[in-house]
Amino acid sequence: MWVRPDVADLTELARLGEGCQMRPEIGEVFDLADAAAAHERGAAGHVRGKVVVRV
Repeated sequence: MWVRPDVADLTELARLGEGCQMRPEIGEVFDLADAAAAHERGAAGHVRGKVVVRV
């Protein structure tokens, strides 16, 4: 699959991000000591939201 960046879309995304109008959905948060479990969770699929490793 080839993706071609679109300047207008990227500019709008940057504007939304800077204005805190766009936030990622966090599925689970793991401590750094549990990074292996975080990786396994993400690799297993069926994760709604982002898997975050807290440092």
